[in-house]
Amino acid sequence: MSRYIAIALACATAAFAAWQTPVNLGAVVNSAYGDWYPVVTPDGAYMFFVSTRPGGYGGGDIWCSANVAGEWQAPVNCGANVNTAGLDTGIALTSTGSNLYFASDAAGTFGDLDVWAAPVNGGELGTKIHLPSPVNSVYRECCPVISANGRDLYFSCEKPGGAGGHDMYVSSWTGSGWGEPVSLGAPNSAYHECPRWISDDGRTLAFLSWRPIGEGGCDLWYSTKTGASWGEAVNFGSPINSSGNEFGPWFHCNHGRMNGVIYFGSTREGGLGDYDIWRAVDTEFPAVAPSSTGRVKALFR
Repeated sequence: MSRYIAIALACATAAFAAWQTPVNLGAVVNSAYGDWYPVVTPDGAYMFFVSTRPGGYGGGDIWCSANVAGEWQAPVNCGANVNTAGLDTGIALTSTGSNLYFASDAAGTFGDLDVWAAPVNGGELGTKIHLPSPVNSVYRECCPVISANGRDLYFSCEKPGGAGGHDMYVSSWTGSGWGEPVSLGAPNSAYHECPRWISDDGRTLAFLSWRPIGEGGCDLWYSTKTGASWGEAVNFGSPINSSGNEFGPWFHCNHGRMNGVIYFGSTREGGLGDYDIWRAVDTEFPAVAPSSTGRVKALFR
């Protein structure tokens, strides 16, 4: 059985949340330009995302929208602490929401794009820090995602020796620094893959991929870990994926329940132009009463 046939069978048999039809976040957040890579803080108070809209510092900047009484407000540029005249993109929050990891070609970068991190204080980002080698190299590193325990850093890299395109790697904390990145293996393909979210238990990784088997050009996929090995890629399917391109995802759920909210960028029909940010809930989420206490987690069904 070929690898792609195995992937197709996995898509057909995936046990996954039943998502309702995605809804566009509207003109307050989205623009006629590219708006993508949304991430929401654990308390749901802020959403950071990447946009190419005017009013920024360069080709792609990090912006922030505050949630007031359940409504997302007009985005504010996160400023020169993180944004540059180049490209600042591929963002992800730590599980506590205290730091934001992202990719940038800022001054000091070893290659095309490198992994950086910045502290989060409410809706503001502090001064960015450049991660050292061996995480960063002369090749392009992008789309960093940090595990809940802070010990595993996932990212994409285009260095030679991979399956092709941008492959997904993980670097583990040794106690004194980041270890040599290791390919994730099975979820990678001859096309571009970028990690975007990992579950609290570190066993489920969501990512985007440009592989041709899917709903459109770029789809959202996930892989589960058994023992020390990651499994083959599983497609999210419709209605999350479409005939357009999907970038993301990020999850926001209620107290670790097996239901929740997914945020992602998409070029699907019905948007305001280029990529827009969309939101969907699973079929059980509306019946869950929100709580004002405890830590909000993002978990897969």
